[in-house]
Amino acid sequence: MKFKKLLKQIGAFFGSTAGLFFLDAILYNPFAAPMWGYALALFSLSLGGLSIHALLQDAKKEKAQKELELSKKIVHLISEKYGKTILA
Repeated sequence: MKFKKLLKQIGAFFGSTAGLFFLDAILYNPFAAPMWGYALALFSLSLGGLSIHALLQDAKKEKAQKELELSKKIVHLISEKYGKTILA
């Protein structure tokens, strides 16, 4: 799991950096840039954006999992204290 997260972080960094680098080169001299340069810039920026999106989705899942575990602990503590079974 950590390896996948590391790959997503690497993809986000290098994709965004490469995309901005190629975009900067194209904007500096747009008439000298070949068509594959435009495609490479858009592809790199898309890769970086998708990686960032995947990282944000993973963070949301981790947060939801932590909240679920915390609510289970709270329900367990309440049921221990009052001697009743509470279904969550």
